[in-house]
Amino acid sequence: MIAGIWRRFRTWYEGMDLQRKLMTLFSVVFLLLLLLFGAIMFSTLVKNSRAQLLYSARQSQQQAMAFLSNKVNLAVYVSDVIYYDLSVHRLVLASTSQPDDLGNEYRDFYTVWTNLKNFQSDTISNIRLYLENGSTYVDQEWNFGSFEALKETDAYQELVSSEKTYLWSAPWLQATSSRSDYNRVVSVLRLIRSLNDYNDIVSAVQISLEADQLDAIMHNAGIADGVVTYVLNAKGEVIAASDPDTVGGYLQTGALRTLYGQDMDAGRVTVGKESYICLSSTVSQTDWELTMLIPLSAVYASGFSAVKTILLCGIPIILCGLCLIWLLSRSFGQRVAALATRMESVQEGDLNGTVTETPPDELGRLGRTFNYMLGEIRNLMRQQYESGKLLKQSELKILQAQINPHFLYNTLDLINWKALDCGADDIAELTQTMGKYYRRSLSKGQDFVKIQSELEHLTLYVRIQNYRFDGRIQLISDVPDSLLELEMMKLVLQPLVENAVLHGVDWENDSSRIQIHIAGRMDGSDVVLEVTDDGIGIDEDTIRAVLSDQADDRTVGYGLRNIHLRLKLCYGEAYGLSFSCVNGTCVRIRIPAERRSIV
Repeated sequence: MIAGIWRRFRTWYEGMDLQRKLMTLFSVVFLLLLLLFGAIMFSTLVKNSRAQLLYSARQSQQQAMAFLSNKVNLAVYVSDVIYYDLSVHRLVLASTSQPDDLGNEYRDFYTVWTNLKNFQSDTISNIRLYLENGSTYVDQEWNFGSFEALKETDAYQELVSSEKTYLWSAPWLQATSSRSDYNRVVSVLRLIRSLNDYNDIVSAVQISLEADQLDAIMHNAGIADGVVTYVLNAKGEVIAASDPDTVGGYLQTGALRTLYGQDMDAGRVTVGKESYICLSSTVSQTDWELTMLIPLSAVYASGFSAVKTILLCGIPIILCGLCLIWLLSRSFGQRVAALATRMESVQEGDLNGTVTETPPDELGRLGRTFNYMLGEIRNLMRQQYESGKLLKQSELKILQAQINPHFLYNTLDLINWKALDCGADDIAELTQTMGKYYRRSLSKGQDFVKIQSELEHLTLYVRIQNYRFDGRIQLISDVPDSLLELEMMKLVLQPLVENAVLHGVDWENDSSRIQIHIAGRMDGSDVVLEVTDDGIGIDEDTIRAVLSDQADDRTVGYGLRNIHLRLKLCYGEAYGLSFSCVNGTCVRIRIPAERRSIV
C-alpha cells in the first residue's frame, strides 16, 4: 500500500514543470522547518516553564514549611516551659492529695493559670492542663481539665503505649472560653512526669493551634491554578489543606496515603485522572508530611499560550514566506525554461542568438558558459575550413622532419670519409663521435631509455667536450651493474653534466680542470643517481629558484628547472632533483625503479 502511494506521488511530482516542483518542494521544507521550530520552541518553553514553576514551588514550599515549623516549634516550646515549671508540679501534686494550705494551692493555681493565659495568642488558641479530680480547680476554668477523664481517651492510651514525647491530633472542634462556640484546632498532647520518678505520669498538657491558620498557610503556598498543598499525618488524616474539598476527595480514593513517606522532589505521580509533579518533605517533631501537587496542565499551559501567541503573530510571516517562495520559484523556473528553449533551438541548428547572463548567479554563469560555448562552436566551424587548407602543408612538413635526421647522419658520414682520405684522423674521430651522440639523443623516437644507454650518451658528450677543452674533463662512472638495465627518462644526465662543465669551471684559466663523478644506488623502491663535480658550486638563490619553479629561460637555472619539472610530471611529486653544495655540487636524481622492454 505504501509503495503504491509512493509511486503515485512520484508520478504526480515528476509530471509537474520545474516551477511547480520548486514551489512544492520549498513550501514543504518551509512548513516542516516551521513545525520543527514550533516543536523545539514548545519543548524549550515547557522545559523553562517547568524549571521556573519548580523553583517557585520549592521556594513556596520552603516558606510554608518555615511558617508551619514556627507554629509547631512554638507549641513544643510552650510545652517544655510548662513541663519544667515548678508551680505546675506543685499544683499537680496538690491535686493528688488533700492540700495542707489552701492559700498556697490558690497561689500556685493563680500563677499557673496566669502563665497559661499569657502563652495563649493568635497562634495558640488554648492551653489546657489536666489535674487529678482531687484538685479544687478541675473544670473550674477553660484552661484546666480532668486528668482522670483524659486517661479514658484513645489519644492518651496511644501516647503512653508509643512512648512518644508528643502526640499531634487531627483537626477537631474545641469549645471556646464562652462555651457558646467552637474553634477548629490541631492539638499536641504531652505527658507530665513526676520530678521524683520519671515513670510516674502525674499530668498532661494540651496545646491547641488554630487549624484555620494552618489552612491559610497551605492556601498561600499555591503558586498557580490547580496547585494542591496539604499536610498529612501517619494515620492518613489531613491536618491542613489549601483546598479541603479536593484533598478530601483524593483522600477517599486512597491515592494520598500511597504518597506518604516517599519524600519526593519533583517526582511525577497520578492522582485520580490528573498527573502532578510532587514535592514532599517531613515536618520536624511531628509525623506530618507537607506535600505540594503541581498539575502538569499548569506546566503545559504556559507553553501552549506562548506558542499560540507566536503562531498568531507568525501567520503574516508564513504568508510572506510562501509568497517569496512563489516569486523565487517563478523566477528560477522561467530562466531555466528560457535556457532549455534556447538549447532546443541549437539542437535544431540555430547557432545565432544568446541567452540572458544576468543576474550573475549559477544560472547566469550557466548562460554565460552556454553563450561562450556557442561562440566557440562558431569559431570552430570557421576554423574547420582553414584547417583543411593547411592539412597538406602539415603533411609535407612532417615528411621533411623525418628526412632531416637522415640528412644529418649522411652529412657527418661524408665528413668522416673525407677526413680519412685527407689523413685527418682526429676530425674523423670527432665526426664519428658526433654521429653516435645524435643517434643516442634521438633514441629511435623513444622517451625512455636504459640507464646504460644514458651513461653511454653522457660519455659521448664528454668526449666531444674534451676535444674543445683539451681533455680537462674527467668523467667517472660508478653505477652498479644491477641498475644498468633499469629505465629512465632520456636526456637527464647530459644536461646536468653540461651545466657543470659550462658553469662550474673558469675555462679562461688554462690550468682549470673538473672531475665529474656519476654514482647510483637503490633507496627502497627508488633509484637515486648522483652527479657530483668539484667545481665552484651553485648559489643558494639558483637552487631555491629551481625547486620553487621560479626560474625561466633568462636565468642560469632554466635547464635544471626543466629537468626537475619533467621528472615530477613523469613520476610524481615525490621525485625530482635535490642539491647539496660542499666542495662542489652534488645533484641527486630520484626516480622509481622500473624495468621496461626497451629495444
